[in-house]
Amino acid sequence: MARLTREQSRQRTRERLLDAAQEVFAREGYAAASCEQIAEHADFSKGAIYSNFESKEALFLELLARNMDREKRAMREIAASSTSPREILDGLLQRFSLLDERLDQCLLVTEFQIEAGRREEVAKPFAQLFRAQRRELGKLLVLLAAKANQKLPEQPEVVAIFIMSLAGGLALQRAADPKSVPRGLLTRSIRLFVESLLRN
Repeated sequence: MARLTREQSRQRTRERLLDAAQEVFAREGYAAASCEQIAEHADFSKGAIYSNFESKEALFLELLARNMDREKRAMREIAASSTSPREILDGLLQRFSLLDERLDQCLLVTEFQIEAGRREEVAKPFAQLFRAQRRELGKLLVLLAAKANQKLPEQPEVVAIFIMSLAGGLALQRAADPKSVPRGLLTRSIRLFVESLLRN
C-alpha cells in the first residue's frame, strides 16, 4: 500500500477532526464543546486541533462549510436530474426533511449564529457561507418557477431567506416542543409556501 503524502496525511487528519467535531458539537452544543473533547474523540492530541485550525470558531466554520457544500451539491443534483417542477420541489423538500431527523444541527447553527451576532470577526465568514447557500437555493427556485412557467414574485435570494428562516424557526420550535410541532410540518409548510408563490 502506497504511503500517504504529507498533504494527504494532513487532509485525512483534518477530515477525522471534522467528523469528531460534528459528533461532539451535536452532543455537547457549541459553547460546551471543547477542543480537548474533539481531539480526544478523534484519537489525537489537542495540538492536532491547533495545527490544523486557528480556533474552535474556525473549526466550526469549516465544519459548517463542509456541510453546506454537501447541500449545494445536492441542490445541483436535483436541478440536473429533475424534469418537472414537482420533481424539483419534491427533491428540495426531501433535503429539508433531514432537519426533522437532525434537529441538533439546526440548534448548533442557531447557537453559533448568536455568537456571530456578538463578534464581527465571526459574523463575516458566517454571513458569507449563508449568502452562498441562499444563492444556490435561489438558483433552484428560479429553475422550479421556470419549469412551472411562472416567475418568482421576489428576488430569488429573498425567497430563499423566507424558506431558510421558516425551516430554521420550525426546526427550533420542534426541538423545544416536539408534541406541538410534529414531524413533517416543516416540509408541509415549505410546500404550501412555494406552491402559493407559483400560483400568483
